[in-house]
Amino acid sequence: QSGSNPMLLRMNRKYTLEQFLERIATFKAHNPSWAITTDLIVGFPGETEDDFQQTVDVCKTGIFAQAYMFVYSPRRGTPAAVWHAANAVPKDVAQERFVRLKAVQDEAVRAYHDRKVGTTVRALIHGVSRKDKTKLSAKTVDNVTVNFPLTESAPDTSRPWADVRVESASVW
Repeated sequence: QSGSNPMLLRMNRKYTLEQFLERIATFKAHNPSWAITTDLIVGFPGETEDDFQQTVDVCKTGIFAQAYMFVYSPRRGTPAAVWHAANAVPKDVAQERFVRLKAVQDEAVRAYHDRKVGTTVRALIHGVSRKDKTKLSAKTVDNVTVNFPLTESAPDTSRPWADVRVESASVW
């Protein structure tokens, strides 16, 4: 949830960044096609610009196929809620950090998706796309959404999966 060991400790995580990266390396050694996702919190009480930059630096490596990012908000009854009063990151600073982190991670996600362009992926069909009723929506084995035309030549929709040729990519 952070690229900073001091922040991971404050968040009561039982691992360091180095241990986390070592585990990912082990996963990738066993299956290089695995997609790694994460949750990230910016503006956690006491987060410095250096702590934040360490998180950005990890995301810049492109290690995460997707990241769910949040600006910290106090949760009643947690130690962080108590720290928040004394060590709060100003809302405008936290929001600005969020925007910066999102831009970096979006670039990494886009690069991850761009690698699929020109390939055929197996995907589990969910049904008709919510955004475009002329398309089917499906999820690849690494949890990437693919949308493809719903036409007479589309795959048999009685099957739960389709092999889809990726022609373009975006962040989402």
